Amino acid sequence: MEKTKSHQAAAALTVLRSSLATILEIGEGDVGTTPSNVFQLVNSGGVSDLPVTESEFDIKKKLPPLSEVEEKRNETIQRICEGLIYGSVVPSIQEEAWLLLKGLVTHLFLITVSQCVHIKRIDVCGHVYIGETKESMNADSTNTEDGEDQKETESTPPVSLKREQPVILVNDNPFGSFRLSGPLMGKVSPFMVNGALVDCLCSRLKKTRDNALDVIAHLFRLSKMENPMNETLGGGAGLFFENLLSQLCSACLTMPWNLRKGALRGIEKLLDSTGRKWAMTYEGEIMKTALFVLKDSPQEISCAATEAFLFYSRICWTLYGGPNEWKESNTLIYDVLCMQSRTEAPSEEQTQDSADTEKERLEHATVVASEAVMTNLVSELASSKHLVRFTVRHTFCQLQLASNTKSPLALEMVLKKYLSVIKKMIFSKPLRSLPLPEQVGVVEALTFIINGAPNLFTLSDQYLVAFLFELIQAFAIADGEMKDSNPSGVFVDKNGLVASVNEPQRPSTGISKYSSLTHASKIFLRRECVVYGPHGTRIVVPEELPYGIQLRVSALVLFRVVIRRHTSLFFDALPSTQIGNIRPHVISLFFRSLISNPPQAVSAAYSALRDVMRLEVPNPSLSVSHRIPKELLQTCVKPVLLNFREYTTLTVPLLRGLSRLLSLLSSLFNKTLGEKLLDHLQKWTDPDRIIDHGRWKQGEEPLVAVAIINLFELLPKAPHFVEPLIKTTIKLEAALPRFRTCYAYSPYRAPLARYLNKHPQYVVSFFLNEQRFKNPLYSEVFQDILKRDDTPDLRAYLGGQECTLTLLNVCFERQLGIIRAEKAMASTSQSGTKSGPRSDAERLHMHGIRSAATEPSQRQREIAFRQEAELKHKKLLMTQKEERRTK
Repeated sequence: MEKTKSHQAAAALTVLRSSLATILEIGEGDVGTTPSNVFQLVNSGGVSDLPVTESEFDIKKKLPPLSEVEEKRNETIQRICEGLIYGSVVPSIQEEAWLLLKGLVTHLFLITVSQCVHIKRIDVCGHVYIGETKESMNADSTNTEDGEDQKETESTPPVSLKREQPVILVNDNPFGSFRLSGPLMGKVSPFMVNGALVDCLCSRLKKTRDNALDVIAHLFRLSKMENPMNETLGGGAGLFFENLLSQLCSACLTMPWNLRKGALRGIEKLLDSTGRKWAMTYEGEIMKTALFVLKDSPQEISCAATEAFLFYSRICWTLYGGPNEWKESNTLIYDVLCMQSRTEAPSEEQTQDSADTEKERLEHATVVASEAVMTNLVSELASSKHLVRFTVRHTFCQLQLASNTKSPLALEMVLKKYLSVIKKMIFSKPLRSLPLPEQVGVVEALTFIINGAPNLFTLSDQYLVAFLFELIQAFAIADGEMKDSNPSGVFVDKNGLVASVNEPQRPSTGISKYSSLTHASKIFLRRECVVYGPHGTRIVVPEELPYGIQLRVSALVLFRVVIRRHTSLFFDALPSTQIGNIRPHVISLFFRSLISNPPQAVSAAYSALRDVMRLEVPNPSLSVSHRIPKELLQTCVKPVLLNFREYTTLTVPLLRGLSRLLSLLSSLFNKTLGEKLLDHLQKWTDPDRIIDHGRWKQGEEPLVAVAIINLFELLPKAPHFVEPLIKTTIKLEAALPRFRTCYAYSPYRAPLARYLNKHPQYVVSFFLNEQRFKNPLYSEVFQDILKRDDTPDLRAYLGGQECTLTLLNVCFERQLGIIRAEKAMASTSQSGTKSGPRSDAERLHMHGIRSAATEPSQRQREIAFRQEAELKHKKLLMTQKEERRTK
């Protein structure tokens, strides 16, 4: 079988070789026959510059369309090139096919280089650019076509090669479109090689893709042979690689996601080889392709999204570079919105002098990306796709740091140019009228802009205030805090569940029963991952959440950013104003979210409340420690505490929220809360009663008790709960097997140990009691608590001098009592007694305690007695044997 395949491959190679001899018929004088002639034509002929402008097109000049014979010939040469690339993978003909392939692509590449003056740039209508630069016209005046006057051509202004003048073609022509003219008209197009390379790069075979990349590297080496001193590609080599880049970008736009991997590698290879200066000429097209690949990656396949993000990241580093601190450090790069939870809040206002200095410096700073690229990035800030939004925010952060403009004023000056576009994107439609994914995109876009450029939208902006009011109203209606007689749109409650007004309504709020609205399955949601980007950067891509939960979390982050960036305006606004009306609802939203189910929403609400509690009070003379009024705090905390009246309403998310609340506002609670929690905890000592309620899932009942015990650590000044909590925990452990679940270790020990570690004095006095210390039920618990890593304070207290004496008294009570009694007797005895003082061993032996230092005579008597007993035993055995014999 293998021999037959080898014969077939050899025959196919013979057919390809004969086909090349038929197709590549180039007449004398058309093309140089040797590389030296080719490069001679390059040096003497005109070189068509790459960038052109719309004014340099002759709309009246139009080349005739290709004939059917020419199209078939071009298609044939492309298929031959593909066949040779595939043949270079077959072991039997690999070497021969590779040599033939290199010779063919070298020949076609050199034709492009030598005859570049006869390769014309066209638009979609076939219009041809016939203008030439002054340098090329002075070098060869015969290069004008159709007998045009040389003076008119020389008067054409030269085309600049600067990046500020990108390729602009009429009728929205894609870049890289060329037609052959002059002696090349009717011949085989050398650009067919690029089509073959692109098709092979989109192959499913890895070896085929690798060979295609090797061909691109070979072509780049040929371009270096043409002009080794010049780093910028120009002339025919520039045209050839421009067409290759165009076809690669076209393949990324048309091929399925699983076939474009080779095309992405081809673009990276081409840009790395040609350099940043040449790549910046086609910045707009390259970035548009990278964004499309990112947007088109399937949402349900995380590896495809990762590959798309890596490609986009590498393209950005190639075009714009990156900050040095990302290259040198090994730190993780988080989302710019997530970073707010890891850094302290910046100052609300800068001094006027520093602000003026910063603005003066930024006026001379150069924006790295072009206006077209910035327009695309701004439009994708509110994308409905999670990965696209994160990538765009990451790009803005990269551009800001790469240009050494770390101040928010830098981003503000950039986004100010697109303020009208941003307002139309965010405020053009009511929020609730948008689909849920678009709502998430709009909220996150506004969050990013306020966080990075707070002066663009202040709290005096009527559009921003109306947007915030609509958002907080939607959440209040969904949570039952407000009523709306005519609800419209989509509502998301505190647990991330979504309701639509088109479904059957509930009488209490006027909206339907909540149901989950997310992807087809939650298994397709991408978790948080670390992507290793270029130059060793480690980028943390945040996890993807269901749309309802994501909207809730994004809204919490938005209100948090608004408070951080506009603190004075938010808290100093009068209650009669719109901001004053919104303020209590925002604080209430934070507290309600603390007891919600999604842990991401709980974390976001906790971070927001923590920032609010840390804000400095403007008037320190007042007896107030934070910006939130005490009346508002009590109003927001009261509904949370109402959920703890009955033990049947307790859930793990509810108790987790209360723990966050206690860590922030522990001073507002007294011992009554601890007594109530202990009373609820007693109910879990009766498993049958808990199971009969059916309130919790089977096997999860002990987790509620664990969450209750975890709260005692956060209670202020609660040492009096040590004894009842330990006894209750022992009862809970005894009842644990009846909960129809299996635990290798007690789940109650860890939270109990953290609480006991805060009150070591009371714990030691409880366990080092004479009755409890001898009881294995208590001593085993005490030993396990001391072995845990989260009880260092308890171990340190137990090793102190005071506890050492207590341990000696408890562990050696009998021995120490005897010694003390003997010493007391010795001190009261008369000095004239004939018998001398007894030794410690004698005293212990007198009270029945055996010691190693007993008297030698007594030990000898014991040994003699044992020997005598053994001798008698032997005699008895011998007499028994004799009796058996006689019988």
